[in-house]
Amino acid sequence: EEVADMISKYNLAALPVVSEHGEMLGIVTFDDAWEVIEDEAEESSMRDTLVRLAFGAIGTLGFLVVYTIVVLQIVGMG
Repeated sequence: EEVADMISKYNLAALPVVSEHGEMLGIVTFDDAWEVIEDEAEESSMRDTLVRLAFGAIGTLGFLVVYTIVVLQIVGMG
């Protein structure tokens, strides 16, 4: 993800991968980085959808609780 961010930020076609001793281990191309960026976007989208669904469910549950209390008050059971 860090490499994908660097490639995106600096608009690079590829980025070398080096060891802590400065030896070149390989390269990461734009295509490789793009796959990571797409995966991150999908994960983020799924998280956002789940959060919206959870808040929707909580809101619906809250409404049903209030509705039930009001109905019970009206029929004299509350």
